[in-house]
Amino acid sequence: MHAMLRLSRSGFAVLAALLLVAACRGGETTPPPSQGASNPAPAGQQAPPRRVVTIAQGTDQESWNPYFHSSTPTYGLWFQIMEPLVVYDLQTRSYRGVLATSWENPEPNLWVFHLRQGVKAHNGQPFTAQDVVYSVQRIKDPQTSRQAFTLRDVERVEAVDDYTVRFYTKQPFAPFLDFLTTRVMITKSAADQWGDDVDRHPTGTGPFRFKEWVPGQRWVVERNPDYWGPQPDVDEVIFRPIPEDEARITALLNGEVDIITNVPPQALGRLTGQVRAEGVRGLRIMFLALNNQLKPFDNKLVRQAVNYAIDRDALIKGVLDGRAYRLDGPVGPQVIGYDDKLTNYPYDPAKARELLAQAGYPDGFSTDLYTPTGRYTKDKEVTQAIAGQLAQVGIKTNIRTPEWATYFSDVDAGKLPMYYFGRGPVTDPSDFFSQYFETGVSKRIGFSLPALDALLRQERETFDPNARVQILQQAQRLMMEEAGMAFLWNYEDTYGVGPRVDWKPRADEYVFGWEIKLK
Repeated sequence: MHAMLRLSRSGFAVLAALLLVAACRGGETTPPPSQGASNPAPAGQQAPPRRVVTIAQGTDQESWNPYFHSSTPTYGLWFQIMEPLVVYDLQTRSYRGVLATSWENPEPNLWVFHLRQGVKAHNGQPFTAQDVVYSVQRIKDPQTSRQAFTLRDVERVEAVDDYTVRFYTKQPFAPFLDFLTTRVMITKSAADQWGDDVDRHPTGTGPFRFKEWVPGQRWVVERNPDYWGPQPDVDEVIFRPIPEDEARITALLNGEVDIITNVPPQALGRLTGQVRAEGVRGLRIMFLALNNQLKPFDNKLVRQAVNYAIDRDALIKGVLDGRAYRLDGPVGPQVIGYDDKLTNYPYDPAKARELLAQAGYPDGFSTDLYTPTGRYTKDKEVTQAIAGQLAQVGIKTNIRTPEWATYFSDVDAGKLPMYYFGRGPVTDPSDFFSQYFETGVSKRIGFSLPALDALLRQERETFDPNARVQILQQAQRLMMEEAGMAFLWNYEDTYGVGPRVDWKPRADEYVFGWEIKLK
């Protein structure tokens, strides 16, 4: 993943003693000699200070299990130490190999991957096809994986030899590469060593090794001196969960952290001088989810009324200070299958009230409206503003703000009637559409429509790119008509960056330690 991004990185000959990270400060610190050293300095010489960066984001690591999640920030943490077979290169808009060097699709139901040779896991053992088989089997187990739906069409996977893997799918699977881009590979040798306790000893092949996780405080990784690709410029990366916007900004201005996520628009004026703001149009699809299995959202007229009640332009201008891009359909222009002929529901409160009356709710109704706090830019404020717009048509909401782990778990279990959420990063929409709109794939909005199921199966089985785009666009028109959710916008993802680091944000929200340089 890292060589293919074509980033220049300087290596360092000496790796200092392990850092005592209790302070979690993003400075350069020399650890006490009593901690030992993986590459000690020559006698009589002091080891150089370790090059440490600290990143503050709104959420924490979710679990010791690398597959028991389905959220972008958590993927980003695992990507520091574990790698997928392929990634999507945002610059070239094409797939590139990481642990796989090449692949072919000789038959509609068969994909063959050739693995990179000479790769060692963090425990010193070679990475082979058996590790891929072991990882895929774990991903596919719905009892211990929240990612099982992504590989549900994989019938079996087999190791041909140490460096060749075959995936057999139940039916032709055109977007298979996209489904693999966030499936990290773990190592069977670690499982053989640690047994049921393997997840407490995270072992991958990435440019960083796991060092420490203190829930609620920090997730720490250190440079892997035996990495197969270019060495990162930094020795250690500390990720700190800080849900509150103001607390993240204060930590950046005080020099406690080097990069912060989700800078609210009203705070941009404070990031001046050596501390700067960096922004990019994100790939996350933001929406107001409506649980189609719970009343009154099982009624299409009610769902359409919610869509007419939302003034997207006013929310972008008034709450987000213009730092978002309205969606006129399920996806934006960066995404495969984008349809520039689609238009979103216009703001029409009179039409919303008319539809509610037709649905049997002439006086409106009450419901709970859920939102995270600190996960997305101004998420609570956006939700409060949406609640105000819904109230204008008679939909009274009680805003709920559970902590992220509970919130995400309830979303996944289909317990919430209405909630503010995002799906990303989306480049090929197949995974997104399937997860939310295909019958039985997930419980998140409980959507089910046989005609749409047929289109989603058809697009996955269509290898001709132009024909597949036409099917995707047909599916999107049906999604808009059924109003399974209210599509809102792509954020302009805004980060705060301190004076010590040279770094530019990515559209997929990941903050990779190997892309950060210290000045």
